[in-house]
Amino acid sequence: MTLKTAIIGLGKQMVEDHLPAAVESGNFEVKAVCDVNSEKVNNISGKYQLEGFDDLEKMLTKIKFDVAIVAVPHHQYHSVISKLAERKIHVIKEKPFAVSREEALKFHQLASQNNLFLGVTLQRRFNPIYQAFHQLKKRIGKDIRNAAVVGFEELLEHETDDELGLCELLRAFWPGVQRESVSGGCISDYGDGLG
Repeated sequence: MTLKTAIIGLGKQMVEDHLPAAVESGNFEVKAVCDVNSEKVNNISGKYQLEGFDDLEKMLTKIKFDVAIVAVPHHQYHSVISKLAERKIHVIKEKPFAVSREEALKFHQLASQNNLFLGVTLQRRFNPIYQAFHQLKKRIGKDIRNAAVVGFEELLEHETDDELGLCELLRAFWPGVQRESVSGGCISDYGDGLG
């Protein structure tokens, strides 16, 4: 099943990661984009040949869609999600789920009352560093997805000076790690987009 989808918020994360992923996916049929910045709307809607709106209410009136992928400033989520929930539109939003416990409870209530899916995404698949990883992983050797390789060589090199116990923590999460097995620098983030 293909979901008719609208994109709300055209910031860097949306334009570089979420939108390309949705457009290239066979699961979404992107119908429209919306952002308060008219110039961004015109550029992106033209690039992808989509309907473009600088007003959410206008888009909700004109376009019928099943799900919205939303990435707006944190303080705007409640308003946007409330408007979508009123119309029984499912939401995939950028992290975090909420900025407070109270907001999380409100989001849960909106989703529950309207029988909606409200999901959170952290999309890295289209970031250049992750694309480069797929080209380099055969040279690296071991599969190190989700291994948090962030300067561990230096950490293990100074293990005797480790007042914070980071080496012990590292070994708890990555049993059997040895200094020689992590040489070669680091891979950005912790690999959530490498799979």
